[in-house]
Amino acid sequence: MARGIYLIGNRQSQVLCRNLVYSIRLSGCRLPIRILHYGGAPIECAYLKREADFVTDSSFPPSAHHLIDQMTTILPNCPRGILRRFLLWYGDWDEFIYSDNDIVALMNWELLFDLLDSPDGSFNIVHADEEYKATGRFNYFCPEEILRQFGQQAHERAFTGGHYLVRPTSALLETFYETLAWYKKNPGIAFTHHDQPFLHISSLIGNWKIRNLCRPPDNWLSTWAGDSRSPLHLAISLRSPDPRNISPLHYSGYSIMPRDVATPINEFLTASLSPTRRNLSLIWDCLKSLTGLSKIEFFFRRLRMKLENFGG
Repeated sequence: MARGIYLIGNRQSQVLCRNLVYSIRLSGCRLPIRILHYGGAPIECAYLKREADFVTDSSFPPSAHHLIDQMTTILPNCPRGILRRFLLWYGDWDEFIYSDNDIVALMNWELLFDLLDSPDGSFNIVHADEEYKATGRFNYFCPEEILRQFGQQAHERAFTGGHYLVRPTSALLETFYETLAWYKKNPGIAFTHHDQPFLHISSLIGNWKIRNLCRPPDNWLSTWAGDSRSPLHLAISLRSPDPRNISPLHYSGYSIMPRDVATPINEFLTASLSPTRRNLSLIWDCLKSLTGLSKIEFFFRRLRMKLENFGG
């Protein structure tokens, strides 16, 4: 069984990418890591070049590129670098973990692969997040329409596109084309600036078997950094009389909310840096929070996203 971890990155994200790989290795995980170029300037980090293999678009078959070309027609405002994540589904690994760069590993991810199978059967996807609590508001302009078409429990099956374990099959890949047809038939329902709704719709159309570790009976901790007030709060949660597991810590939402929402837990994002560089990074985050600069950045990000989605 061929297994590994896929990441996507470029020079702009390489600091976060380096920290992610550092946390993966520090956890004891020795799975092979492959990094696909996002676009823009390439990664130049020596540590990443030692710890990971770099793959290009040409590493994947023509069928993968055909899907990306089709997706660009229905997701016109989604950066092609993000859509490249779907190339990974056509790779030569039987099972893989995909992870965004704004994530820190808090356990050995090799152990997650054991969770693809259970006494009740096999799963297509294993993830750990509380996206289902958002009730579709970060995925759809018309969340209620998803409930009308797919049932009142449709949003309960949502999962983040930033971190998941998948066992890709030909049936799952075929579902992507059914989802393309759904988008063309139902314009204006799903957000067009990212691919997460595409994954959710695919899971509904294909009736994928999904295991969310943050839900009963597993009851793992929330993986969103904004839910952890401080490293101490996280440590106590992990060591409480009724301890719960946690897989990654995900700093998602920087593009849609002020960065200082996760400031008390940001130390994990700089764990691979020297003490001097780590302190400078934290000082800069604090200054942006105190001066209100983070809220200004937030405002302009939201404005840009709205203009992109409405063709501004």
